[in-house]
Amino acid sequence: MKSPWSLFGALLFGAAFSTFAQAASFTACKDSLSFPELNGSTCAVFHAPLRAPGPQTGGSPETVDLFVRKFPAHGHAKGSLWLISGGPGESGSTFYPFLKTLRAAFPDFDLLVPDHRGTGFSTRLCIKEESAGSPGGTALVGEEWGTCWACLNAASDYARSFSVTNAAFDLADLIAQYHGRVPTFVYGVSYGTPLVSRLLLLPHAHLDGVILDSLVAPNASTTFDLSHRSQIVDAVGRRILDQCDAEPACRGLFDTTVEDAYRKLLASPPPGILDQVPGKNIQQFFGGLLDFRSVRARIPNLIAALNRGDTAELRLVNASTGRIGTILEQYPQAPPSIPLVSIISVAENDARPEMTTDEVAKEAQGLLFASSLPTLLVNPGLPLYPRGVYYNAAPKSLPRILVLQGTLDPKTPLDDATARIAQWHDAGRTRLVSVTGSPHFILMTSPICFKDAVNEFLADKKRP
Repeated sequence: MKSPWSLFGALLFGAAFSTFAQAASFTACKDSLSFPELNGSTCAVFHAPLRAPGPQTGGSPETVDLFVRKFPAHGHAKGSLWLISGGPGESGSTFYPFLKTLRAAFPDFDLLVPDHRGTGFSTRLCIKEESAGSPGGTALVGEEWGTCWACLNAASDYARSFSVTNAAFDLADLIAQYHGRVPTFVYGVSYGTPLVSRLLLLPHAHLDGVILDSLVAPNASTTFDLSHRSQIVDAVGRRILDQCDAEPACRGLFDTTVEDAYRKLLASPPPGILDQVPGKNIQQFFGGLLDFRSVRARIPNLIAALNRGDTAELRLVNASTGRIGTILEQYPQAPPSIPLVSIISVAENDARPEMTTDEVAKEAQGLLFASSLPTLLVNPGLPLYPRGVYYNAAPKSLPRILVLQGTLDPKTPLDDATARIAQWHDAGRTRLVSVTGSPHFILMTSPICFKDAVNEFLADKKRP
């Protein structure tokens, strides 16, 4: 049985495209009354060539549709801001819950939120299986996995067109299409930061400023790439354990050190505990808790409770992560595109594509915290596009750039940002703001710091 959201998404998707397919002009969104935060938003669909650069070909099979939602400024717009989501594979709906913070950070700005190619209500890789009207909505379920993978392998040229470079040309064309006489800024988070970085290599990308949140390392990195994600997660997790040992109240939860207690839990969890841990993998479960301040703070208490065989704390943690998920996943186009994640991740950010599942598992044995991502990189079974001339290239000129990076980010550590910025030191004015104690996605996890840093950046046009 289809969920109500799948049915709603199908109606919205079909209505949106039938209304806007012939023109790239904004009109009232069909779902603007479905969620309070979407009130007043307008929507449009832009046609882009399947492969760029190249002429637009209208509604032919060689085009993709790019869905864009606009939140107009309250009153006269003093600027426009394009919001580029992460993933890869996430739609622009990632930003919908954080509009209040964005309005405060960018007062009197038009906010424009595209679903980049392959995500949300834009053209998907698996058009049938990832459609809003399919059994799982925009998420793949059941037999859709097999048919989706089969379709992409049968149409490999089509699959390879969903590259970062083509997405960057999309974004450049969108900005050019809707560019007004007010200053234009771009904000990207996580995967959105290399997408914006690719945009800055294009000759027709003219921007007044860029904000990069949780900046990803250079493409050619052999230590901060996705195959090393578990090592990155482990380093942050160990710092959290060290912080506990340095605080008497936290240290008092354990007879020995918190690391010793955690190693005991990993080696011999009490009977029945492992079955109640999501994914039945303690390393990966605790690694995932590092993404959010609220549940990260409960890690010591959770270690102590689980060692006693007490699952009450686990239920509280699961409820908390569930609430966070509900906030982010409530929109019909929210489910990420796993095919897009697979293609882009391996093509762009995997320094060790030859690794096997056994090698990934062996590497994780010595870690306290881990990620499932390295396993997902192994033999994705999808067509991969070649790395082109823009891969790991450095721009010749840049607008002003503000980089926001958390000091406890388990996905894109601070060293990621400094390595990327080192490529730019002669190309523009870049300011790095490190946010103490913050995990990934500063807009979400440290909203006050985000607003203050952006306000200062916008106010001082002479400095980065």
